[in-house]
Amino acid sequence: MSLEKSAWRASDAVNYESAVDAVNTSTAMLFDLAAAGTLDLPTAVSEATTLRREFLRVDGFDREAVERYVARLEVCIAELESLRQ
Repeated sequence: MSLEKSAWRASDAVNYESAVDAVNTSTAMLFDLAAAGTLDLPTAVSEATTLRREFLRVDGFDREAVERYVARLEVCIAELESLRQ
């Protein structure tokens, strides 16, 4: 049995998982804000859909693209956090 080499390094997998966590966090925050009445539901759904579609377009093998996406989501999460207060 031979094992195929992965194009990913271990740190790439961690980086990608950071993107997964960030998109999940931002999506959850959008729906929490909608449930609290801070955002209307159609807006939250639209924003969450956009974030997830963008995530699906990110090339997981392109470290810089993943890092750019995570940075964008960190800004989004900070903005959503400010709406919670």
